[in-house]
Amino acid sequence: MGASTQPNGILTGYLVSYKERDGSLQGNSSDLPVTQKQYTVATLQREQYYIFKVMARTRLGWGEPKEVLVYTIINRRKPDKPMKPQITAEVQARNITISWQPAYDGYGPIRNYTIQYKSEGKNWVDFQESIPPSSSTFTVTGLHPNTRYNFRVAATNDIGKSNFSDPSDEVRTRQDKPEGAPLNLQVKPLTTDSIHITWEAPSKLLWNSDKLNYTMSFREYFPEGPWIYQADTYLYSSVVTGLHPKTYEFRHPDPATWNGAIVGYLIQYRKADMASYNEISVQYPKKELILDDLVKYVNYEVKIIAFNSIGNGPPSTISSVYVGEAAPSAAPVSITTEAMNSTQIKVKWEPPPTETHNGELSGYKVFYWLASSDPNTALSVIVREKEAFLKHLSIYTMYLITVQAYNLAGEGPKSSPHSSRTKQEKPGVPGEIVIVNATMTTVNVTWGRPKEPNGIITAYELAYKQQQSGDG
Repeated sequence: MGASTQPNGILTGYLVSYKERDGSLQGNSSDLPVTQKQYTVATLQREQYYIFKVMARTRLGWGEPKEVLVYTIINRRKPDKPMKPQITAEVQARNITISWQPAYDGYGPIRNYTIQYKSEGKNWVDFQESIPPSSSTFTVTGLHPNTRYNFRVAATNDIGKSNFSDPSDEVRTRQDKPEGAPLNLQVKPLTTDSIHITWEAPSKLLWNSDKLNYTMSFREYFPEGPWIYQADTYLYSSVVTGLHPKTYEFRHPDPATWNGAIVGYLIQYRKADMASYNEISVQYPKKELILDDLVKYVNYEVKIIAFNSIGNGPPSTISSVYVGEAAPSAAPVSITTEAMNSTQIKVKWEPPPTETHNGELSGYKVFYWLASSDPNTALSVIVREKEAFLKHLSIYTMYLITVQAYNLAGEGPKSSPHSSRTKQEKPGVPGEIVIVNATMTTVNVTWGRPKEPNGIITAYELAYKQQQSGDG
């Protein structure tokens, strides 16, 4: 006997009553304290049906009774497992209806059924609801779309729970539209009239189908402007063309909610002061898009929607971009290097092609690092001219050098590395001098290489002089 699920106040006690199924309750009642949760009756007749009732009490009176039917028999046992469950209704995206046939009850009334379900590769999970004994059909809810499930059922009487039935045949829930948006939407100016859009697919658990498309939208940056629909895509990036140099706003779906095989994406974009969007559809698994021929000096807004064969997911948050300024799209050319001395290298170059400047160049960055080291260790200098002097370098050491142009919108690509070695310098002091095998007329002298050779050692010069010994 458990506590009331709806006490409606402070419980003060319980009343337990029982009778033969067709008899009277008179004289067969017991008033129990609230701390007692079980009651034993030892004077019942064998092979007889009894009805037991339990009521809870507060200071305002007795509540509604809970009634159970009990059959008294010596050889009662747990029920046999129910028959294998069957799928009895049209399968939905998030719920499935199953039915089963009860088996032998073990001479004890069935009190409830327990349903378990298991998705592919997972463990069995109890369905949270308690199934009443009168039921042989039940709808399991809260399932995930486009997922394979098995079901099984167990019966419980007063002795205990049966074994679970054999699992049902595997059944797959229907597909559903994606539950969320793609991840990591990034929109960057590519040239003065184009932008580069990239994104990541949502977690596959949230597709709710087997394919995904994306819807990308953009507009000129204006909160009330319309989204321009220009493309659906299966890909992760896309290039939007036809923009004018303005700021554009983008949005994309949150990947937490897909619900099926993603078919593609809808990329929606618009000028920020427009009401409607252009839309582009691209197919999965594409994950980038370039929009070009945009209007210059305009703010654009962009968003992305994932879709599948069932429908569209929710739109992403909006990303904005200003079109008309972009980082250089090419690296400097005609790069030459010259070692000026043992610690300095001169680097010269020509600007990138004019059509790749995407605005007025602000200057250049020269990166240099030891050829034997990782490029991440590179140092850099910034200059406005077309040459730079790298100073305080190590003597007679090979360096790798790259050059990059930049403007107000950002940094362009780096050139391929060029190698250059600083000049030689006179060597450092030789290593330790050791004298061995000295005789009256000869001596064998050895020494180590200098720790700082500062170039290619071509010869050693050995000097010695006679030292007069004292008379003692």
